[in-house]
Amino acid sequence: MSRPLDELRSVADLIQSTTHQGVPVLLAPHDGPLSAGLAFRVGRGDEPLAASGITHLIEHLALIGRDDGDIHHNGETNDTFTHFHVSGRETEVVAFLNGVCRTLREPPVERMELEKDVLRAEATHRASVASDRQRIERYGARGPGTVAYGEIGLHAIDAAHVTEWARTRFTRGNVVLWIAGDGIPDGLALDLPDGPRHPVPDWDELARPRPGYFLGAPGGALLDAVIPRSVAAGMFARVAGRVLHRTLRVENAYSYATECGYEPLQGSRARVTMFADALPERHVAVAEGLVGVLARLRDGEVDARDLEIAVDSMRRTAELPSLGASMLASSAVNLLMGHPITHPDELVREAETVTVDDIAAVAELVWSDALVQAADGDLDALGIEPIPLWSSDRVEGERFVVDGDPQFSLVIGDSGVSFSTPQGDATVLYENCVGYLTRPDGARTLIGADGFRVAIEPNQYDDIDRALAAVDSRVPQDVVIALPARSPEEIPQRPGKPLRWRGYGPWAGALSALLLLMLAFILPTAWSMTALLSELGDDAPMSLLDVVRLWIITGILAGGAVLFIAGARRRTAWKARYGG
Repeated sequence: MSRPLDELRSVADLIQSTTHQGVPVLLAPHDGPLSAGLAFRVGRGDEPLAASGITHLIEHLALIGRDDGDIHHNGETNDTFTHFHVSGRETEVVAFLNGVCRTLREPPVERMELEKDVLRAEATHRASVASDRQRIERYGARGPGTVAYGEIGLHAIDAAHVTEWARTRFTRGNVVLWIAGDGIPDGLALDLPDGPRHPVPDWDELARPRPGYFLGAPGGALLDAVIPRSVAAGMFARVAGRVLHRTLRVENAYSYATECGYEPLQGSRARVTMFADALPERHVAVAEGLVGVLARLRDGEVDARDLEIAVDSMRRTAELPSLGASMLASSAVNLLMGHPITHPDELVREAETVTVDDIAAVAELVWSDALVQAADGDLDALGIEPIPLWSSDRVEGERFVVDGDPQFSLVIGDSGVSFSTPQGDATVLYENCVGYLTRPDGARTLIGADGFRVAIEPNQYDDIDRALAAVDSRVPQDVVIALPARSPEEIPQRPGKPLRWRGYGPWAGALSALLLLMLAFILPTAWSMTALLSELGDDAPMSLLDVVRLWIITGILAGGAVLFIAGARRRTAWKARYGG
């Protein structure tokens, strides 16, 4: 075994470390079946919107054919990491890890379209949650914000994208192997491509008022903040969680579920999340109550008992049997993040020194970066500024009024597009467009890096085709996402003009043919009767009124035939354009 890793020296009594075929390996003894995992430093937050879902797709591809034997295995993809883990007999674990590495090196792209369907089916079980809106308001449509849009990039991902992403992200330099067992098992071949470590990005956040609030999903109130990572911050989350529960659940009975989470984001940053659910009639009270809990902690109103319970919880964690094995996955993640790996005993000693003032200081950091999502209410009186709901600018250009609703309009300019409403404007500049969704029916949606979007339904505007062609040419081609066709019912229609009147169906052709056939008999008759009437005068066998009536019938037949032929042609053109 090669020499231990310097980063693991502080926990050498709990975790052994080495390298195997160029890959860092963490090991710890464990009672029970052999367990192991490969943690890669790549996740959803690394993906551009136009390729969103590619990491999850590769995770699925890597697990194809890994079901042999009586083993427990899984893969997971989050914002920053992709993790494969397995438990079973030594030969089964080796076969699993070797197989994952082999398929990551040469992804089975022939299976790609089938796995895309599996991912879409999986997505149907994921409900839209308040955290999605929270991500967009903090990051827009980049970094962790892309997760809120679902895996819409799957439609634009091809075999070349998959192969390149796997080659550059699932590499020896970007992975850590952990093993809960006696050592590195024989036959383990980590056949991965060479490549560098990809640090966790310092994701840019949108310019928003802090603390700021916005009205969002019903069901409760949510607050999050990104603050420096520390033991005191972790202790704050434990204390705040207890105070939230006691205040909103026990004392006031406003909520059933309350929680305060602490999630490391990078080596130096972490996210604190405070949440409480509520019935509609309690939305305002819960939002104010959640902010009130944070205010009391900022003022140093911390129950010493809450602080002691938080410290005791950390002590119990440090006393777990097989402590080293329980630390393997988190230590692998910290190693990939570049965050120092601290001994549990040292963490407990730090926690024991955390004071009420330290908790208050962390609460102040949370407050200074807080974004609050409330289902209802006005939080201005609590010192929280509303987040703007509309873009701060509007492009100049050609204006198209929504048919039947002139208070709404679309502006297409040289620099971008704006959709104007009585309340404000949503603007996406071409240079800031990170997603351009197109449909076979002609619909387009521009998504800006700041999270604003402009949807364009061509059939809601007159004479817009030329302007849309200009938009197509100005949007960067690497952000285009071609989506599949929609059903006719999903396509917005002009007011008062449902799809069935956009031209006539197949019956129009048959009826127009019948009218033309009738016209072929009546027209010569009308013509000959007119000539006979002029030649015979008063001796003609019919009157002038009879001839006029015949020509009227002829005109009706001719007009009807032309009308139905034109309708059938409109129907054909409509189906070609909108897929109806």
